[in-house]
Amino acid sequence: MICCTPTIVPFNEAVTTVNYTALAALYGQDPNVQVYYKEGANYVLSNDMTSVKFDGVNIIVDHGGPVVGLLKIF
Repeated sequence: MICCTPTIVPFNEAVTTVNYTALAALYGQDPNVQVYYKEGANYVLSNDMTSVKFDGVNIIVDHGGPVVGLLKIF
């Protein structure tokens, strides 16, 4: 049930919401999410995972304000 290829979701907003219903078949009922923020030409992994919430249907990430980056779901 666990897939090897992650799903990448780019964002440019203060709060990102991803419907996880279709992705659950790929990654299971407990998704792993990494948040990367764009710094210059690079993406840097965030160490603040308290901003990531999963309500069983949606992954919701509050970035604390408008920001550019991407989510890696696996």
